[in-house]
Amino acid sequence: MSETLRGTGAALVYLGAAVAVFLTLKAVAKVRIAKRGRVLASIALGLAVLGAIFELGTAHLSPALIGVVLGGLAVGAVAGSRGSSTPPASRVAWIAGLAGAAAALTAAGVVTESGLPLADTVVAGAAVVLGVVSLGLGLVVSLGGSLSVSATAAAALVAAFAGWAAALVGFAVENVILLVAGGVSGTAALALARLVARAANRGLGAALFGGAADQSGYTNVRSCGTDEAAMVLETAGTVLLVPGFGMPAAQAQHSVKEVAEQLEKRGTRVVYAVSPSAGCLPGHMNIALDEANVPHEKIVDLSAAQDLVKAADAVLVVGANDTINARAATDRSSPLYGLAALDLETARSVFVVKRSLRPGAAGVKNALFERPNTMMMFGDGKRVMQALVAELKGGGH
Repeated sequence: MSETLRGTGAALVYLGAAVAVFLTLKAVAKVRIAKRGRVLASIALGLAVLGAIFELGTAHLSPALIGVVLGGLAVGAVAGSRGSSTPPASRVAWIAGLAGAAAALTAAGVVTESGLPLADTVVAGAAVVLGVVSLGLGLVVSLGGSLSVSATAAAALVAAFAGWAAALVGFAVENVILLVAGGVSGTAALALARLVARAANRGLGAALFGGAADQSGYTNVRSCGTDEAAMVLETAGTVLLVPGFGMPAAQAQHSVKEVAEQLEKRGTRVVYAVSPSAGCLPGHMNIALDEANVPHEKIVDLSAAQDLVKAADAVLVVGANDTINARAATDRSSPLYGLAALDLETARSVFVVKRSLRPGAAGVKNALFERPNTMMMFGDGKRVMQALVAELKGGGH
């Protein structure tokens, strides 16, 4: 094969690999189609290997190299098929750490080459440093085995270092796919780390080093997107929908009804739980739901709703805070004591839609937001509900 033809073939295959990388990142950003991302990642890797063969020629292929590549593909396929769509931070960290180690070893080999330009040597040296940092931090996070915000943000940072190390190696050896895939993956991982921190109302530094979330004292809050919530809600037999002041404030009642209608199309029973204390005045939630033409027979009072908490497969809270605080019934010293509130601590799954972790009118912390059965969905109530409707309609596509 001529040098020109081989170069053209390598460029085209690398282009296909780069496109597959972008599609992979798009897929893994949504939990519901994360498995599709695994397939796309495998395609990207296969194309990258094929591109390297085109570029270097078959003369550089040794039985040992072929064995390593095939062995890595086999191990990756088995691990991917058995893994979860939402792997824990510890697993993400050690996998990214291994990627960083591979980049560091490759870069070290580049540095030892004779006659390498100074600029390439410096870049390869930086890749060694980033790869080693990635491996070290990945081992620390993986051994910790934590599910905290700090661990998740740190795991994303490990992936960022590994990606940038690979990008630097690509720059040093003039390999396009390493440069593109590593750079994009590293930047995406850093963006993920910042999103994780922001979701817990922290800066990235505070998230990494365990700083407090805010003046309310929240330190271990988990959040999710509408795709994760849709996965749970669309398979639920009964969903308890709990509106609060934030729902009419965001004019989200019509979107809330749309969510209910999408669930009911799947055979889900949707019940609206209304607290007389929710809103500006008694009956505020009833008025808002009536504006959205929610049938009255689907609305239950607080006592009936409390009986449904354990039986419901999931609870969706939209804009409520004080009226779902269990301290209202148990803590005589709390400003909430005596308030008509719904206790959701025994619910199987709770999704709470709020703009932030700011306290409600009483100014007190809600322990429900830190419980393992609760996932926060931060954002404007109307926009979050509209996004949830789109997820339920589109099935994650």
